[in-house]
Amino acid sequence: MLQAAPAGPAADARLRQELGEEMCCPITQELMRDPVIAEDGHTYDRAAMEQWLSKHDTSPMTNEALTSKALFPNLIVRRLIASHVASGRVAEE
Repeated sequence: MLQAAPAGPAADARLRQELGEEMCCPITQELMRDPVIAEDGHTYDRAAMEQWLSKHDTSPMTNEALTSKALFPNLIVRRLIASHVASGRVAEE
């Protein structure tokens, strides 16, 4: 799991602000470990989105119906997160 190197809610909020919301899952509000794109065009952490889709047929962001539950890797976000891990700004658990 990926997390901010410094611990605590203030540090997590600061990290989200620095890295941008695109690296945090809109469902969990945590840094994504396995970012995927859903049919709605938004990026989520795979585990959180799979759990959501097991109970819903709608987008967690727009509440609109999803015609597909297919999830595709978001390689750009994955690379950005990996870059921040390599730089030490984000620690991998």
